[in-house]
Amino acid sequence: MVALSRWAIGGTLMLVFAWVATLNASVLWIWYVQKRKAPSRIPLLGGVAGSIGIWLLPLAAAHKWWWAPLVVDLGCLPLILHAAVHYLVVRPDR
Repeated sequence: MVALSRWAIGGTLMLVFAWVATLNASVLWIWYVQKRKAPSRIPLLGGVAGSIGIWLLPLAAAHKWWWAPLVVDLGCLPLILHAAVHYLVVRPDR
């Protein structure tokens, strides 16, 4: 019963990760490829949900990949790095 619960909750969190990561990728596509205004990204939600989802899945081999959703979702590490470079290197006058 515990394994089934872990699959259900972990799987749901992984679906949330996939949905939010897709939304964040679409924002990037609209901003940088289509050169149009786009809604803001959803920071951290998808990556954190994916990381927790991986930890909850009853697959011991998957647990070493807990960090992957934080890198893949453009609203997590890539967004933080982009903001740091933009505000600390490109525009240090702010």
